[in-house]
Amino acid sequence: MATKKRVNTKACAAIGAVLFSLSPLTWEYSIGSAVFALNNFFITLTIYHTVQIGTIIKVTPSSSSHENKNWIKCLKHSTASAFVSGLALSNQHTSLLFHCAYCSIRSLYSLQIGTE
Repeated sequence: MATKKRVNTKACAAIGAVLFSLSPLTWEYSIGSAVFALNNFFITLTIYHTVQIGTIIKVTPSSSSHENKNWIKCLKHSTASAFVSGLALSNQHTSLLFHCAYCSIRSLYSLQIGTE
């Protein structure tokens, strides 16, 4: 059962970014080769754009003028996320594992929003 509490997504995103960046495993692979560091950067950008899309969808009021501006913002973040995902997939094939899970979760989340 999903709870309907508001969560400060910016604070959660900041905490997640700090925990990810201070993770010993991230640093181990980041200094070993430029491929891993670049892959981590692309994955982080994909997550950032996803958080921005979720924030725009949840927080904004539902008037028609706001919906048009929000649709444009969502389109910009979705386009940037797709571009960065393509760069990540062309950089290292293991990012495919992340993107498969990511697309599944985003699809389920979109279905959940559509039923509310």
